[in-house]
Amino acid sequence: MAISSFEPSAKKESNIYFNNLERNILSMIHELSGPLTAARLNFDKYITDNNNHNLDLLNVNIKLMEDYLINTRSQISHQPLTDRHFSVNKQLNVIIANLIPIANQRQVKIELLDSEDYILKGNPTRFKQIISCFIRNAIDSYDNCDDRQKVIKIEKYPEDQYLVIEVKDYGCGINKSLQNKIFNPYFSTKNKSSGLGLGLSLAHQSLTNDFSGKIKLQSSESTGSLFYIYFLIS
Repeated sequence: MAISSFEPSAKKESNIYFNNLERNILSMIHELSGPLTAARLNFDKYITDNNNHNLDLLNVNIKLMEDYLINTRSQISHQPLTDRHFSVNKQLNVIIANLIPIANQRQVKIELLDSEDYILKGNPTRFKQIISCFIRNAIDSYDNCDDRQKVIKIEKYPEDQYLVIEVKDYGCGINKSLQNKIFNPYFSTKNKSSGLGLGLSLAHQSLTNDFSGKIKLQSSESTGSLFYIYFLIS
């Protein structure tokens, strides 16, 4: 199975999909949908089961929405985002906790395969936005694939000057003819009512601009998709 590589483009204005204001507004709209859905599911579960664990998860959802809004406000007011060294495991655990209600609703299991931690420098909220997008897409990959093993496997390891995070699903895969289009804005393989086709394009742009990263994809309609997400270690 061939691997498609999506290298960072030159940081020229003509090569950027969205201007800064568009990027931040579209990103906020897109990213808030995840924790909002998870918050609703956790609240419904708490009402049904009276389980305080769901209140803890609801707090995670609300904190994530707050982080997204703070980032967007900073960007719109032309304040630089705060870069710092952060624990990759800590951010991954927040992402998974936020997405578990959505995955459970779709009967999909999320597995973090290793416990070794790594440190990256950058904006941790941007990191969460990027990885959340790929996991949400992996969850969606099981739509109309009821005969598949519904699991998402996340793995991380260093490679040269990068930290690689793999997101693997066993869903319906991406047709080879579409693989070079999936990072184009407004392009989607999903039903138009389920999204605007902005998630992967925004994630790719953020990975390129904020982490000097790149993406590789291995996918087939019979075995699912494996995204290799490269974050530059600085």
